[in-house]
Amino acid sequence: MTLDELNVLFHLREELEELHELRNALLEKATSTTAPMTGMPHTGNATDKVAQFAAEIADIDGRIEEEQAEIEEKEKRIAAWAATIRSIKVRLAFRLRFLQGFAWKEVADIFGNYTSEAAVKQMCYNYLKRIESNPK
Repeated sequence: MTLDELNVLFHLREELEELHELRNALLEKATSTTAPMTGMPHTGNATDKVAQFAAEIADIDGRIEEEQAEIEEKEKRIAAWAATIRSIKVRLAFRLRFLQGFAWKEVADIFGNYTSEAAVKQMCYNYLKRIESNPK
């Protein structure tokens, strides 16, 4: 497992959040019942706003499903890998950081007052370097 492979989850979760935000914005636009105040008289051109955005919403829904499936697959792979780590502290650091999405500072806070963010990060990076230089 490499740092890049571990960081994929962060990027996937960010993309998923963006997709949810876009979907919500489109849905809001499609279902909004408030007419814009332009000061101009209405022309009587009725449009089906839901139909205008339906294809885009459906496309985003498909992407959301794909992202969620990919996230689940990556989480299973990382969880299985983390389960092989002998050190409880190192294993917990990897699980909190890469599976739960905690910030390094939050992981350090869980480990106690005398553990710094840099120390937790270095512990994980050292472990990755160690396994990279000694593959099984």
